Amino acid sequence: MSDKDKTPKKDRPDFSLDREFDLADDKEPQARIIKMASLKRETGDKGFSRRNFIRGGLVTGGAVGAAATLGSCSNPRTSEKTSSCETKYYLSHTSTINSVAFSADGKRMASGSDDNVAKIWDVPSGNVLIRHTGHTSDVNAVAFSADGNKVATCSDDYSIRVWNSWTGALVTRYTGHGSNAVFGAAFSPDGSKVVSAGADNIVHVWEADTGTLLWKYTGHGVFDAKAAVFSPDGSKIASASYDGVHVCNAATGLLLVKYAGHTYGVNKIAFSPDGKNIVSGGGSSGAQVWNAVTGALIVKYSGHALDTVNCVAFNKDGTKVVSSGSESGVHVWNAATGALILKYTGHSNYVYAVDVSVDNKVVSAGADSRVHVWDLVSGSALLITQDTTLSANVSATECKSGGGSTIGCTCNTVCTCDTVCSCDTVCTCDSEGGGGGGGHYWYPN
Repeated sequence: MSDKDKTPKKDRPDFSLDREFDLADDKEPQARIIKMASLKRETGDKGFSRRNFIRGGLVTGGAVGAAATLGSCSNPRTSEKTSSCETKYYLSHTSTINSVAFSADGKRMASGSDDNVAKIWDVPSGNVLIRHTGHTSDVNAVAFSADGNKVATCSDDYSIRVWNSWTGALVTRYTGHGSNAVFGAAFSPDGSKVVSAGADNIVHVWEADTGTLLWKYTGHGVFDAKAAVFSPDGSKIASASYDGVHVCNAATGLLLVKYAGHTYGVNKIAFSPDGKNIVSGGGSSGAQVWNAVTGALIVKYSGHALDTVNCVAFNKDGTKVVSSGSESGVHVWNAATGALILKYTGHSNYVYAVDVSVDNKVVSAGADSRVHVWDLVSGSALLITQDTTLSANVSATECKSGGGSTIGCTCNTVCTCDTVCSCDTVCTCDSEGGGGGGGHYWYPN
C-alpha cells in the first residue's frame, strides 16, 4: 500500500474558483467559492505500491511537450491568452494522479489522486467543475456512470463512494472491504450496479444507489484484486490480480475463464467495445489482448520500459490500444497487429492512468500530477492541467510586469515573477529560463 498523505486537511491547498464539497461526514454538501492559496508540490519518491506491482520513484528531468506537435505553439509553456498556442495550463492535483475517466459524451473528465481529492473537469475549457473531498486517503479509481449523472470513487480509506456528478452530493458509500484499501471501481453499463476490487483479495458487486451487496468473488485467493470492470453488455466482469485476470458471470459470480499470460501479475484491464476481447497490462509482460471467452492470446504489444504496463484502454471503435508503463511516454498501438502508431511524451514522470473519449481525445495522468488531454490521431496536446508551485501570496503592489514594479495588477498581465494577483494573470517565467523562478500558472475565468 502506498504511503498515506499525512498533510493535515487544514494545510492542503485550496483552488481558485473551485466548488468544494466536503462529504467526509456524509453531510449535505456546502458549496463555496475558494480563494487562491499557496501550493506546495510533493516530489518525493513514491517507491513500491500495492496499487501497481511496479510503481517507480521520481524521474528527474523531462521536458513538457507532445511527441509529434503542440498545435501551433513554439513555446508550449505560453498560455493561449498571449499566443496562438493550443496548449492550456490549469491547476491540477497536488500529488500523484491514479485514475482518469471521460464521461460518455467526452465533455467532462474525472481524476483521482493521492491528495485524497477527486475532481470533475470541463474538457473544452479545462475548468474544475466539482472538487470532491470526502475521501480521507488516496483516491485510487474514478468512473462515470453511462448517463454521466454519477461518479464512483474508491480509496485507501477502505470505502467506495457514489456521488452526483453535477452537484457533488453523496449518493451512497460502501465499506464492505473491511480495513482494506479499495483499488478499483466501475459501473455496470446500465448504471444499476458497481463492481469494486480491493486489498482484501475480493471482488464485490453492489447495488449502485443503495449500497446493497449482491455477491462476492473470492477466486483470487491471497492476492490483491487490483481492478474490476464490466463488459460493454453487462454480462461479464473481469478482475485483475497477481494471479492474472478472471472473467466471471456478472449475475452469479461464476468463473468463466482465467488468463495468466502476465509474468508478474496484472495492474489494469479493459474490454474492447464489442466485448469480445480484453486488454491487460502488468509487470514485465507488456500489454496483451486476448479472447474474453477462450483466453487465447491475440497480440502482445512490446516496447514499454521494463515491459511493465500501468494502464490500458481501447479507443471507442476498438482499432487502437493506448497504454503506458514505468516511463513518461504513452503508447498508441494498432489493436490488431501490435504496431506502434505514435508515442505521446508530454509527461515528465510515470503515467498511471489513461482513457479515450468518444471523439478520439486521450486523457493521461500520473506522477507528474498533471492531467493531459491530447489528440489520439496526431499526438497534439490539447489541454494540460498543471499542478504548480507558487510562492506565498504577495500584494498586488509587488507584482512585476516586464521586470518593473507596478501599482496593482491589471487583468491578463504577463508577469515575470511568482505572484498571486487578484485578476487573471499569465506567468511566463520558470526555473529554467530566468525571470523570478517558480512555475507557470494561469488562473482561468
